[in-house]
Amino acid sequence: MVSGRPSPNQSATFVPLSGERQPTKRSADAPTFLQWTPGTITFVRHDRLWQAPFDRSGLLADPKPLGNDAAQYASSSRDGTVLFVSDGGLRLRSPRGEERKIGWPITYTPPVAETTVIRNARIIDGTGAPMTAPRDILIERGRVAKIAPPGSIPSAGIRLIDAGGRVVMPGLMDLHAHVERPDLLPGYLYFGVTSIRDQGSSMAPMVAYSDAMASGALPGPRVGYGGFQYYSDWAFDSDQWQGIEPEADPEHIKRAVALSEAFGAQHIKTRTFRRWDINARMIEEAHRHGMRATGHCSHLLPLVAAGMNAKEHIGLCESRGNAHVYDDLVQLFRAANIGVVPTIAYLDFAVRMNQKPTLPDEDAELAPFVPAKDNFQWMIELTPDQRQDWAKEVENARETTAKLQRAGVNIGVGTDIWQIPTGPHMELEQLVKSGLTPLQAIRAGTGGSARILGAEKDLGTIEVGKLADLIVLDADPLKDIRNTRRIWQILHNGLVVDRAEVLKTMKPK
Repeated sequence: MVSGRPSPNQSATFVPLSGERQPTKRSADAPTFLQWTPGTITFVRHDRLWQAPFDRSGLLADPKPLGNDAAQYASSSRDGTVLFVSDGGLRLRSPRGEERKIGWPITYTPPVAETTVIRNARIIDGTGAPMTAPRDILIERGRVAKIAPPGSIPSAGIRLIDAGGRVVMPGLMDLHAHVERPDLLPGYLYFGVTSIRDQGSSMAPMVAYSDAMASGALPGPRVGYGGFQYYSDWAFDSDQWQGIEPEADPEHIKRAVALSEAFGAQHIKTRTFRRWDINARMIEEAHRHGMRATGHCSHLLPLVAAGMNAKEHIGLCESRGNAHVYDDLVQLFRAANIGVVPTIAYLDFAVRMNQKPTLPDEDAELAPFVPAKDNFQWMIELTPDQRQDWAKEVENARETTAKLQRAGVNIGVGTDIWQIPTGPHMELEQLVKSGLTPLQAIRAGTGGSARILGAEKDLGTIEVGKLADLIVLDADPLKDIRNTRRIWQILHNGLVVDRAEVLKTMKPK
């Protein structure tokens, strides 16, 4: 690409519903959401509508942009009317070029939890503080209203949950999820993962499921998302990734970030960094919209200066930030307040799956929530040398995580294991194997993760005023971190989760 105009010199094949395939002489370069109405194609390229005359032989003239407004998810009626998503929501464009802003026509009211008292619970609050003696927790309108000595909060006429001395901790978070199967999202809630942050999936289906769960129509976690992944070194787009080319199209970054905001994204994720100057401009634009920014790299000084908020993974960046992370980078993360999401479990799970492909099915409680085995095929097919390399990466990631913890860098929990809802529990185990105490690991998965989200005023810790995302455990996770799986009860936004009903939502694979 050398200009903002899609090249008309690409080849394509016309495939009719009946008859022989027919090669076209000229076709648009990498169009998305392509629609064909008699005599015309309309498509999206770089988050912008384009149109061109077209017949079975191909393009009859060069494509032309239909304005400069942001566009995704275009669809056309037979008369040429185009419905698409833009900043502010849906728009309808007539064949004459007139546009009508529809916005988002569907609204909902989230359910409000009834007043509840949890009695006689020992609290791990997610701040890193030691576990308390038994306490009572009053929940009103989905938030913690009071924490007091046992028996001091009247419970007549309201829901009472007698924890019987059990341990209560905040709901867990997964800051690096990919929602490839939105129908499996209820599994997170079943295992006490009350918030996830998607790092690149098909935007519209994910947002639809997120809204359904927030409205109470479906059980599931709170879903934060960037939706798109942003690339600064290639030119191709989809509803999952955006190839940003500001030289070819100066308004592209603005349109891309505006679309993320229109879908309700809370952050952007930058994926590649060969053009760090473009990444820095993406970060600045996200901050202008009040959104955060994260990426596979964060230590490149232009990104630090632009205000990168977090780093995804230990490694998976560029040579200076992979393998061993030295003290200068650790101190840079701390000084710049850049949170780190190690995702050690991603590496470790790949090694273990390669050794034993039946691993997920052997966990009877997990099995109903696991996607089909071909989702993990690349893990199963690692060569012996690759498996050895990945095992070494696990050790390097543990070593680096320990360094970050000792230096006071904020650590969060994420997995990148595509929709294994026990992933955050697995990551807590990896943090403990890295040298963190169980209390420190729990803080990473709760309060530390909330800080990376920028949601610490509402989430992550058990404090008065915070949302009541709580897990009641049958065993003490400070004695064995694996006890975070010993779940007795879950509350999400103060609502008691019916785990048996969540299980019923799971369909056969």
